Amino acid sequence: MEGEVDATKQKIEQMQAVTDDVVKLRTQAQGAGTLGRWLVRLGIGVVTLAGWIIGVYTWLTGRPPP
Repeated sequence: MEGEVDATKQKIEQMQAVTDDVVKLRTQAQGAGTLGRWLVRLGIGVVTLAGWIIGVYTWLTGRPPP
């Protein structure tokens, strides 16, 4: 009987280790997704700013940028 209890405890400990790894990977994936969203927003902002700068340059000088 004690052997079965020990075997069950070992199996549960192994499952807990796998569960902990899955939780860790899920947390890392969520962090990467958040970083990706912010990088996309930053990229959109940079492209928008460049468009405005080109537009203002063209409006002020009357010709497109070189």
